[in-house]
Amino acid sequence: MKLKFQSFLVLVIMLAVANVALAVNYTYKVYNPNINKTYMAVLGTMSITDTKYLWGFFTQEGQPLCVANLNTNTDKNGLIGGQCTDISAFIKFMQGENIDINSSKYVLGYRELNPNTFYKELNSIQQERTAQGKSLYVAAKNTDTQTKSSFTPRYKTGQSDTEICIRNYGGIQACMEDQSYSKHVANIMKNGGCIASVPDMGLMYKDLKYCQANKNAVHVLYLPTGETKVIKPLEYNSAASNPPMSDDEYKKELAEYNKSK
Repeated sequence: MKLKFQSFLVLVIMLAVANVALAVNYTYKVYNPNINKTYMAVLGTMSITDTKYLWGFFTQEGQPLCVANLNTNTDKNGLIGGQCTDISAFIKFMQGENIDINSSKYVLGYRELNPNTFYKELNSIQQERTAQGKSLYVAAKNTDTQTKSSFTPRYKTGQSDTEICIRNYGGIQACMEDQSYSKHVANIMKNGGCIASVPDMGLMYKDLKYCQANKNAVHVLYLPTGETKVIKPLEYNSAASNPPMSDDEYKKELAEYNKSK
């Protein structure tokens, strides 16, 4: 994504952030470990155009806290939670600043206060936005770059690093036989990163710090929000920019691998 487009996107977010749609049914806990502060927060949508929005958490007074990552987990009490990116850091990153939003200083945590509320409210709000003619933000194409977005989570609660790696086309042999590689790919799916052309190495999964420092080499960008952007078309291995494997595709990969052993 070129800087000109990034700046436009951020401008829209800044202008529209006061016009958020807030959830009213449930309250959540958002914790900022950097200042050791806990907020009682509400789930809502951030309008970035008249018809497009992002998920986010807000204070009960309506101030934006963070852009929500929909890759969730469940704690021992059955409460769903996850991570979200500090709104100021997210805006700076989208402006093209060399900022590592995967850094712990920009990552906040969120958690239900009561079980079985998060997805119930998420679905309710999404239906309401659809009725209003609004949908989740999908980055538009421009003349400089081809861009595609998807908010489909790239992993589900309970999946191992190996399964996440396989489902995201990390290469079944590498994913099955190299635990450090599987963990690396899984962390990128959860926290952001990219697929980049590395000299003498070909396409590789890299973390966000590398992606930001080597923008000319980046083909596919994974943001902590769950969004996927195709920056440059891949000449091969285009499956890497697709949604994760379906259950059937995953089982087939495993079966073929086990057959070859």
